[in-house]
Amino acid sequence: MSPARQKTGEAGPESGAALRERLRVYGERLVGGTDGVFHFPIRHHSPACALHLKRALAELRPAAIVLEMPADFEPLVPLLAHQETEPPIAIVSVIDRDSRDRFAPAVLGYWPISDSAPEWVALKAAGAIGASLHFADLPSGVRLSLHDEGEQEASAARLTPQVLTDEDAITYSNYAQALIRRVGARDFNEVWDRLFESRVDDSDWRQFFADVGRDCLLCRETTSERQMTEDGMLAREAMMRDVLAEAKAAAGGRPVAAIFGGIHTPALLDPPSDPQRRPENGQVAPSHAADRAYLVRYTEADLDLLNGYASGMPSPRHYARLLAMAETGDHAASRLATETFLDLAEALRRREGSLPPALPTLTEAVRHADALARLRELPGPGRSEILDAARSCLLKDEDLFYGSDILETLHELMTGAGVGKVPKEAGTPPLLDAARRRAEALRFSIDEPSVKTRQLDIHRKARHRAASRFAHAMALLETDFATLKRGPNLATAKGMKPVLFEVWTYAWLPSVEARLTALAATGDTLEAACVFVLREAIVALENAGRSDDSEAAVALLGDAAKAGVLAHAHDIFPHLDQALAADADFSRLVRALARLEGLWRGRRVLGLSRTAALAPLVETAYRRTLDLIPTLIDAPAAAMPADARALADLYHLTQRLTTMGGADETVPVQGQEGAAPASAPRVDRAVFEDRLRGLIAAMPQGALAGVLATIGFLSGWRSEGDVAQVVRSGLEAASLSPQERCGPLDGALAVSAVLLRRSEEVLGVVDAFLARIDEDSFISLLPALRKTLSVLDPDEVDALAARIGSLQSLPAPLDLDMPHVGESEVRDNLARSHALTGLIEARGLGHWLRDEREEEAQR
Repeated sequence: MSPARQKTGEAGPESGAALRERLRVYGERLVGGTDGVFHFPIRHHSPACALHLKRALAELRPAAIVLEMPADFEPLVPLLAHQETEPPIAIVSVIDRDSRDRFAPAVLGYWPISDSAPEWVALKAAGAIGASLHFADLPSGVRLSLHDEGEQEASAARLTPQVLTDEDAITYSNYAQALIRRVGARDFNEVWDRLFESRVDDSDWRQFFADVGRDCLLCRETTSERQMTEDGMLAREAMMRDVLAEAKAAAGGRPVAAIFGGIHTPALLDPPSDPQRRPENGQVAPSHAADRAYLVRYTEADLDLLNGYASGMPSPRHYARLLAMAETGDHAASRLATETFLDLAEALRRREGSLPPALPTLTEAVRHADALARLRELPGPGRSEILDAARSCLLKDEDLFYGSDILETLHELMTGAGVGKVPKEAGTPPLLDAARRRAEALRFSIDEPSVKTRQLDIHRKARHRAASRFAHAMALLETDFATLKRGPNLATAKGMKPVLFEVWTYAWLPSVEARLTALAATGDTLEAACVFVLREAIVALENAGRSDDSEAAVALLGDAAKAGVLAHAHDIFPHLDQALAADADFSRLVRALARLEGLWRGRRVLGLSRTAALAPLVETAYRRTLDLIPTLIDAPAAAMPADARALADLYHLTQRLTTMGGADETVPVQGQEGAAPASAPRVDRAVFEDRLRGLIAAMPQGALAGVLATIGFLSGWRSEGDVAQVVRSGLEAASLSPQERCGPLDGALAVSAVLLRRSEEVLGVVDAFLARIDEDSFISLLPALRKTLSVLDPDEVDALAARIGSLQSLPAPLDLDMPHVGESEVRDNLARSHALTGLIEARGLGHWLRDEREEEAQR
């Protein structure tokens, strides 16, 4: 494929022969040591590039090695060369937020280093041959500031790290996309594997890098100069040329190795006639200077997440193994394919519920991968050939719609679960160090990156409450350290039984450290970081035009309370006051009130017993919902179901706040019984009922009518017959849709799920209606009716069924009391049950039984 390239001053497009000759000369110049400089165009994390670079450096023994890495990373070279440093690792650069703007977020940059990274090979080789190292890219702070100036998104999103090894210019260039179509590959990774990773057994490093350079040259020539300017590429290359010139001068005629991403090499070999000036450090705003850089652990899984837009190489463990095998002998690709399938079988044996393929099937998969390689004219199977062979040979009985254990396990093996190592001398940001010390003090096991489960007795043990707040704080910071599996629900309007324990799963992964490093500029303590994130969330709501979202504001209050930082989050209360005063969404206000009332109920376990502001907030939210009740009659029809359910919830909240006086329903917290309580919220039920009577006078329809009639009946100022009449009028309105006909019944059950069983008149109306409609009408009504009755829990369904059976004179349900079963029969049945369980376990299906037991335990 020869893209037509229009040169300046030429009369027409470049011919194919001229292009081939130009590319041949270009490749020879790259590796010919022109002016003492040997150019090595690379792709980040490419094992073939790493292996050929290692051979070249061992042969040339250059006096200087110039790398495409940010210049401010040079002080980290001793740590990178430390004997305890093992990839995968990453260099993290942090620009602190502007001190003039307390809400300005930190900007974070990452430079990941894998086992197969050519940069890693160069760093190790420099120490071995005594070459001087020169990092030639713009300082990371400059690169991040150039990116940050173009970002106009919410500040919270800008906390996302920017990967500094971006290879979009190669991966998505017009040439690369045309090459994908020409070769018939699925993506650029497959093309790259066929062209270059398949050559790990080659010994001619000059020919290899000449070919890589030619390919990258064509990528560059099909990328617009405007795009390269906007990406900051041209400014970066100006500095690369300057540093390369300095290294060449210092080498005194001895060889210099220039190791850069292949897209940059043309600008180093043939500098442009009008080069763009690089930004000088003095021209960079102080707020954009890189404040600090850290060497941190990374994972192979994190490297794989970069696939396609930054790191460029998927399946990092596969490529690391390819590099290791290529260094120990020939036919690395074929040997790796065989070992991958054998490892897959072993992993499936260890994976519960999975059956490993038989040896003949594995043999066929290996043969198939080799055949695909020959068909594609490759010396051995690559990543794509292994995956294709697995799909063809190992998935005959699998339904891929529900996922495949075999493919999932294969992807896990090729991705890897490796975690890097950094020496203690690398240091850590104060926030990360504080989080580690807090986790260890609270007895979280963080030495191994495996997932663990912990149950916290938050009501009776102070240490467990502290552990809960730490876990909630880490969740607020979005570290993915801990996930709450079970715990108290403080946001329900109808109340619930007290939950004594919280159950968390947690794992201290390098990604946790990466997120804490990203937040390092927000403060040196967890509390400071949490307050910063909460402030960012408030600003994000305001910028999105949601300053009146009371539910979101209360959710932030709850997050701060559960994380134990509410006393420091001073911005939340003014924001919440403003949101409650401005919110005109009745349903949302009721949900906000339910959250506030839940926080009041759980105030002791949350450590809020002395928080005087909580009760007034409940009162303010309650008064605001009462003010909006008259507006429900004019609400859009589409909003009626939600508004009706919200009114039912408000009734339950009113019941709780008045009949219980705002009392704490949680188990008394040990050691806090003597705490001076804050005043309970005071609400006036009479005002609530006056608002409802006024709404009834406006003659509402649908679900709202059902809610009002049922509340009136339960409160004593409407009759049971009024409720039955409202339900009847809805069901018999044949001109309405099924959802609208069920609306009054839906509203009634939202207030009282036991109404059908306890009200003979209402049940009679429903029963009589269903008895006289024809089958077609019943079928059309059934979906809406089922949705309406879905509010009934299983016990209520059983009780209602018994009540209907009694009304219809149906036979009594099956009597499960069987006194004739003797002890010996029970013993024999238990023995059979144990034998069946053993058989199921032996067949590898024991997880079915355990899943059922876990579900039963949770129920």
